[in-house]
Amino acid sequence: MRFHNLRKIEIGALLSALTFHNHTNTYFHSLGGAKPFGYGKVQIEVSKESHGLKHELKEYLSEFENYMDYFCRTYTNNTSWSKATRIWLYLAMSMDNNLNLKYPKLENTQGNNEFKDIETLPNIDTTNVNFTELKDESLVKKYTEWDNKYQNILNKSIDKQLEFIDDFPNQIHINKLKDQIFKRLEKELNYDDLKRVFDKFPEFYDKDLEKKAKEKKIYQGLNHNDIAGLKQFLKDFPNSKHQTEIELEIDHLEKAQRETKEKETYDKLLIGNDLEELETFARNCLNDEYRKNIRERITNIQRENRAKKDEEELKKLANWEIPQNADFSKMKEILNPIAKNRAFDEFSEEEKQRIKTALLDCWAVEKAKGKKNVFFKGKKFLPITKYPWTEIKKWIDETMAVELYNKLTK
Repeated sequence: MRFHNLRKIEIGALLSALTFHNHTNTYFHSLGGAKPFGYGKVQIEVSKESHGLKHELKEYLSEFENYMDYFCRTYTNNTSWSKATRIWLYLAMSMDNNLNLKYPKLENTQGNNEFKDIETLPNIDTTNVNFTELKDESLVKKYTEWDNKYQNILNKSIDKQLEFIDDFPNQIHINKLKDQIFKRLEKELNYDDLKRVFDKFPEFYDKDLEKKAKEKKIYQGLNHNDIAGLKQFLKDFPNSKHQTEIELEIDHLEKAQRETKEKETYDKLLIGNDLEELETFARNCLNDEYRKNIRERITNIQRENRAKKDEEELKKLANWEIPQNADFSKMKEILNPIAKNRAFDEFSEEEKQRIKTALLDCWAVEKAKGKKNVFFKGKKFLPITKYPWTEIKKWIDETMAVELYNKLTK
């Protein structure tokens, strides 16, 4: 094969086409007829001794590959020439024993023309391709230099990328960088970066994206011990992906607050004496141990209050007096509560004498009642084994009661 007056990049293109970009052991050219049956497969090798070129094979291929990569990144959606769909399809057709490869038929067993059903790749849009510049090797090198700068800026901060846009001369790279910045903003959701970009490029403004970024920023700055702040976040962002998490945090904090307040109230009430407050706390308390201890405190206070009341009653009853002209019913009203509170303690001898004297006065009062006299049933004097003597014997001893009975029956 002879050639003349080719540039280095063009020699690289020629060698790439002949050697499948230096993959001669994997792919084969197909020459001549009967290719569908596997005939005409050819390998082409370019040896160092025979090519007679100034540079190594890889250097020519690299020059061509860089040029094609630049073209793809600048004018197509591919970042690499070797990843382009057309290249992969071409390589697939050039593999040996590719069982997935099938040649279409003009007429298959169903009588259909399979060529009509083949999907064709769309043409490459060359509207924005400056072929004049592409033919100028110096400009291609300049674009390659710009492309390298563009690649280097992709990993820098948004601020650096915005500065790059301000200073960079090539609009194609600027447009591509804008697209990359927007994709980055969608991924990172940095609210401050987003505001800077929206201010610089209003055409990029996206309300939903701004809201997501704002939510992320506020969430990152949340005080997760502040219930009011957490509730405000849920109010501002009702459909937040953090909703369940924050609701659980709020429940946990409110429970901790209740427990702390409950503990403070418990400690205060445990030494207090307000039965109403104690009862209210015991009804609403969530802590079983607190409730149990407060119930015990209530019982102790009630016991103490009863003891005080009993003591006061005893003091009051110790100074009892039976008024003159008291009937038996009045005496019973005064003396029975005293006897009950004294339990096993009898009245003193002095008190018994007072009772005996009061009973003599009572006898006269009852006698004046006539038929309603408690000591008689009809005209018959009731025996000492019957009421009211059973009551009297609780107040004075048996002997004194018998003496009084005998005295009254004479």
